[in-house]
Amino acid sequence: MRHSEEETRNRNRVIERLTSDRSVSHWVATSFVRKHPFLSCPQIIEFVEELSQRLRNLHLSQYGRPVEESVLSQALELCLQRLSRTRKGLSDKQLSHFLQFARNQITSQITIHADPGTPVERETVLRPLLEVIVCEEDAITRDRLAFICRLFVDHGLHLPKDRVLEACSSEHRLFPSKRALDEALDTLRGSYEALRFLNGEFFIAPEYLVGIT
Repeated sequence: MRHSEEETRNRNRVIERLTSDRSVSHWVATSFVRKHPFLSCPQIIEFVEELSQRLRNLHLSQYGRPVEESVLSQALELCLQRLSRTRKGLSDKQLSHFLQFARNQITSQITIHADPGTPVERETVLRPLLEVIVCEEDAITRDRLAFICRLFVDHGLHLPKDRVLEACSSEHRLFPSKRALDEALDTLRGSYEALRFLNGEFFIAPEYLVGIT
């Protein structure tokens, strides 16, 4: 009985460490620890540290810069949440997905709070992106990107994907085919890294907003 109580105290310490040091929610930390009773407390801590390092290395190799602590904590929580439902290991592809999802979750909230609420004010906030698009050498691409960005100026920094697609598809001169629209969106999401996607919505990346660092 004494051993059981001691083990419970040790596991509670592990949960506390995950919540305090790694900012993992208490629910996820508890679920993860309970799912892996065959691991000792030091083994759990070692596993989490190794998983954190994998996330750091993967982010550095993919994005060319160290991962922000907020993104790391969120991605780690997503990993532990998945591991609370299965004992299978996580592949680099899954870790990459969690990193991207975590980045989008955090930057989505930044963009929500940055939206001033009116088209005039949003045009000011979106000036960095608008200035970059003006410099686009290909006139057709420039007009397509400008049209998409105008949607965010007029209607909000977060827009449902379907609403964006519908608005663009109705402009047959600019977007004569689905391929033309897909290429424009891919340019904003890929080459410019200005457009992000989460929960059915497109939103502007904070790096392209005035006053956001």
